[in-house]
Amino acid sequence: MNSRKDRISDIMHGILTAFLCIWIVVYSCLNEKKYGMYVLACVVAITACCMCLHPDKGSKIALTPLLAWTILALQFNYHILDKPIEN
Repeated sequence: MNSRKDRISDIMHGILTAFLCIWIVVYSCLNEKKYGMYVLACVVAITACCMCLHPDKGSKIALTPLLAWTILALQFNYHILDKPIEN
């Protein structure tokens, strides 16, 4: 039972890492700020999932800065998109 839970946690951490890499490509390389915001929203949700999967507090505490950073980045991204276009 415990190995199945560890395997699911490992898969979720792999998905989290993939989404963090996708965000860099979408936001910076492709310059798609709107889609970058959607990717960040997914990262917030996946990080929360990973935090729920860990039984010990230390692992949850270690993921807290990532969660805080992605929420802050999501807010910054929203305000970048919210700016009116000046001619």
